Amino acid sequence: MAKQGLFSRLIIGDENLPDFNPSQLPKTRWGLWWDTFKNRLGALCKVNLLLLLFLIPVIAVLLFSYFQETAYGMAIPANANFGIGYYPRDDINSLYASMKLNVTLTQYILLVPCFMIFGVGLAGATYVVRRISWGEGVHVGANFGHGIKENWKYFVGASALLFGMMFCFFGLDMFSSSQVLITIIQVVGVIQFVFVLIMFMYFCTQCVTYNLRFTDLVKNSFLFAMALFPQNLFF
Repeated sequence: MAKQGLFSRLIIGDENLPDFNPSQLPKTRWGLWWDTFKNRLGALCKVNLLLLLFLIPVIAVLLFSYFQETAYGMAIPANANFGIGYYPRDDINSLYASMKLNVTLTQYILLVPCFMIFGVGLAGATYVVRRISWGEGVHVGANFGHGIKENWKYFVGASALLFGMMFCFFGLDMFSSSQVLITIIQVVGVIQFVFVLIMFMYFCTQCVTYNLRFTDLVKNSFLFAMALFPQNLFF
């Protein structure tokens, strides 16, 4: 029998592999995760690269805000030693705070549509990953587009709603001068951020699996996040 060539193995596969046996299918969720990661890593990488394209606007806004705030800090050195290289200004701290507030508000306003764009990509990515985990045939590009077509409205709405819920507390610390109150707001904001992120995880998986109304998806996500909170924190 002739030896199997390289191109034959690439196209057809290794002829010495044993026949498929249903007993080889994963029997646990951890087994399914490892089987998916081991056998479909290429498809998962393609999905993540496509999703990264939809994340570019978010990254661009964050970088723009960072560079703008850095430029203001250089132009208005609120913590500098005035009289040695800097002109004296009585209102320098308030001026810097005002400009920083404008940068932060602009960032939050711009991030809302950017996260909605990211939600469009997430609709396609979640649908493809669901097909992969169910062992269905996957054509990444076509299925990514189908997932967007079927679920983009829900994902866009959820992205805008959950983004507002996640960051509403973080914006409040700009309007307070009390350090204690700012700390409390930030702690509550972090807790809310984690909880809403867990809700969003359940929302995404349900949206591409079941035909439910938007309100039912949010309600179910809230119940799952509350009922399985310790397990959710681990993941």
